[in-house]
Amino acid sequence: MTNLTELTVAQLKERIREKGWRIWELPPKDERPKPMMDLAITVCHSICEAAFEKPFPYEGIDGRNREADSTMIFSRDGTGFVAYTVNNRVDLEDGTCVNYMNTAMIVPSERGNGLYDLLNALRAKVILDAEVLITRTQNPRVFAGMRRLCDARGYKLHHGAAYSSRARKLVNGVAARMEHPETDEYLVQRGVYLGRELK
Repeated sequence: MTNLTELTVAQLKERIREKGWRIWELPPKDERPKPMMDLAITVCHSICEAAFEKPFPYEGIDGRNREADSTMIFSRDGTGFVAYTVNNRVDLEDGTCVNYMNTAMIVPSERGNGLYDLLNALRAKVILDAEVLITRTQNPRVFAGMRRLCDARGYKLHHGAAYSSRARKLVNGVAARMEHPETDEYLVQRGVYLGRELK
């Protein structure tokens, strides 16, 4: 079986197309016309609500997505929009370049068919000079996908109480830049889900 992390961006995009998905990749944030971004946020909001299977505040999507460095929206022929990803480049004061894998949402009908691993492999490469990948999740499937990605890339995964002091410093540096709350002693950020945390 091919290690997806060994594929180039072009090869990953081709693999995605071969499986019947199409990619709408937004241009760099300083080249996006406002009407394009408004449409993209509306599409992402509808995908988010379908993924959560309940209402989600529009401002939660708008605030996260409008200034993203990389936004990719995925559709399937005959189905419509089925997934999106948002990544941010975060340059920290110590010179570390972080690929903050901010969001990946997939509608329920597209789960379990390999799309998430393809998306992760692709979005891990969109911030070219990043030496650190950071994401936050409350979803065990997302955690498992990130573990597979880290294992395939040879990265050390820091989570829960199993983290280094540098990992916490990096996470809190990203949190400050993204205007999220600092983490607690378990690397948990309270309040970023707008009251929709899993119980």
